[in-house]
Amino acid sequence: MNLTEEKRKISQFFKTALLNLGEIDDSVFDIFFSKTKTVEYPKNRFLIEPGRQEDYIYFIIDGGVIVYVEKGGVQYITNICFTNQFTSALNSFLVRLPSKYHIKTIVDSKFLAISYDDLQYIYREYPQINTLGRLMMERLLLEKRERELDFMILSAEERYNKLIKNHPKYIQQVKQKHLASFLGITPESLSRIRKKYHKFNSTI
Repeated sequence: MNLTEEKRKISQFFKTALLNLGEIDDSVFDIFFSKTKTVEYPKNRFLIEPGRQEDYIYFIIDGGVIVYVEKGGVQYITNICFTNQFTSALNSFLVRLPSKYHIKTIVDSKFLAISYDDLQYIYREYPQINTLGRLMMERLLLEKRERELDFMILSAEERYNKLIKNHPKYIQQVKQKHLASFLGITPESLSRIRKKYHKFNSTI
């Protein structure tokens, strides 16, 4: 496969992510990778909006997105995804109905995207990919369950500390109102948590 240096780096980065899910032969990975496309979107670009059918699953090579629903002019952030994570309006993608979610970039971002039709084709033809797809869906479900558990057992301050520990590169670029919504607190409470965090870390 004649790949540019950047393409080779993306290929290896994606392969490492898949190997964290399960086994995949080099030849099967090459076929899978050939079905993806690299897309770059600027900050504040929508990947999907309500009323549109989701046709892609995205793997974030670099950057981040917010996932939210909107009601009465208020945005309710349900997820924030960063580099090395998958994102999609999964309900829409899986059942082929219009999405109820917005997914929007929070910084200039680069993705690998694979279409529903291409994914279904390689699921049918390559059992290894079928297994990895199932494991990927399980990973997304476990991440959702972890977020729900965090809301029950961690304080807002602990949830913020966990988020900034895991994603220090981008979390400072998330708008305060979006981050507060995701953490389930007011922007004023988030401001106090941030001040406490930076004060503590400046003394270390």
